[in-house]
Amino acid sequence: MECAVTVHGMGDSCSNEGSMQYITNRVADPTHQYATCIPTGDNHYDVILNGYFMSMNENIDIFALKVKSDPKLSNGFNAVGFSQGNYVLRWCIAKYYDPPVHTFLSVSGVNDGISAVPYCIPSMSTNTTRNETVAHSRPSPKPNPRLHNKICDALMEVASHKAYSEFSQTHSFQANYYRDPRRVEKLDNQTYPQLADLVIRVMIITRS
Repeated sequence: MECAVTVHGMGDSCSNEGSMQYITNRVADPTHQYATCIPTGDNHYDVILNGYFMSMNENIDIFALKVKSDPKLSNGFNAVGFSQGNYVLRWCIAKYYDPPVHTFLSVSGVNDGISAVPYCIPSMSTNTTRNETVAHSRPSPKPNPRLHNKICDALMEVASHKAYSEFSQTHSFQANYYRDPRRVEKLDNQTYPQLADLVIRVMIITRS
């Protein structure tokens, strides 16, 4: 029997009737297969909080245990990951793959991290004096784009400093897939390589 698993995004939960319960039922009804949403917590509020204040690895470990505890999924399943849930599924496939995932669909999933705060999209330029790539905020069509750039640059600095701290990497799912594109942050990024590990594992599976 074909089975399907859905994984919710940030701020959502499997018990949300208006989103994940509806979507999971829509997967099950027309396909006549067993479909379930796997939470990363024991109740509605824990799931939402864990999506913010628990590390990516911990969320994935909980997800993997709950998958293995469902006997109907023992022979494998098809999977749909929404938004941040894409990381949970991709990491589960790369890290465990037991039971196997037959088909994986990502819906609005982040695939290679995020590199900017909202409305501050970094653009790349080359600093010829230092021969290294740096990021600057793209000019905004606002009345004072120079001021807007300075504000965005300041926000980027705060985001990078906070995201690459040990506390954030331990207590924030989002910090685990934050990627500052500036090379000056390269060592910090390598110090906390959860996203890099995921990319490498996916590449190995793809090539094998």
